[in-house]
Amino acid sequence: MRESQDIYDITLSVQEREVRGNRLLLSVISMTLREIFESHRDQSYFSFKNIDADALEMIIECSFKFSFQPLRITELNLENVLRTGINLGCRGILEEACRYIEKNTKLSNCMKYQRILWQFINDESCLTPADSSLLGIVLKYVTFFISKNFAAVSVTDCFKVANAPEVVSIIAIDDLNVKSEDVVLAAVRGWYKADPENHHLQYLQLLKHIRWPLLTKTCLEDASNDEAIWNCPDVQELIRKSFQYQLRDADNRGSINFGANFYLTPRRGMLHHHGHSHR
Repeated sequence: MRESQDIYDITLSVQEREVRGNRLLLSVISMTLREIFESHRDQSYFSFKNIDADALEMIIECSFKFSFQPLRITELNLENVLRTGINLGCRGILEEACRYIEKNTKLSNCMKYQRILWQFINDESCLTPADSSLLGIVLKYVTFFISKNFAAVSVTDCFKVANAPEVVSIIAIDDLNVKSEDVVLAAVRGWYKADPENHHLQYLQLLKHIRWPLLTKTCLEDASNDEAIWNCPDVQELIRKSFQYQLRDADNRGSINFGANFYLTPRRGMLHHHGHSHR
């Protein structure tokens, strides 16, 4: 169909590129374009911002083939395809991008996918409730993958370059699949060592999310010698109380006050590992 020049009746200008398409076919797959075309029936030239030209080319190709299968989604263009699909109200494009994420999530990119999904979900101005729900479902899948493979994910470059809020969102999960809390502390310390200059202030905040009393004695002793912790009285106090907690029997631990919102419950992944070890 696209080989016939008669099919083209509009021109879309994006990023200093002009792409020709068909008004009716694009209206079928893009809610946003349909509204624009209906509001400007006599106009045949349209200029857009915040749209990726390559992604738009793929969308036009899809419109001519009545299918979203021609989409050539890659790691490099995934974010642009998602953004273009959202900005143009192309539900089919969004669904294909989400399927790509679910199919290709792995250790080296799961943190990147989490960041991209959070970025779009938090920008509520450009999302319909239905699109937000779809991205939320995919985010849960990616988060489950990270939680299930946390020990391996935490040593990847993708984890080490993540920002502090992204790391917090992971280490706060009760379902982390770890053998012990030592793994979580090792992940946070590894994140800090990857970029001490820029991670220093956030590092001290992340340490407050560690469930210190659940660490092994060896890990506590090692952490107490961490130079970065020496200048953080709050964390030093947590370590001191954790030593006390471990020295007391279960009946006398309740008198140690770790403060509000501090978790003493083992992560469910730890319970799973310990359960298997007793069989």
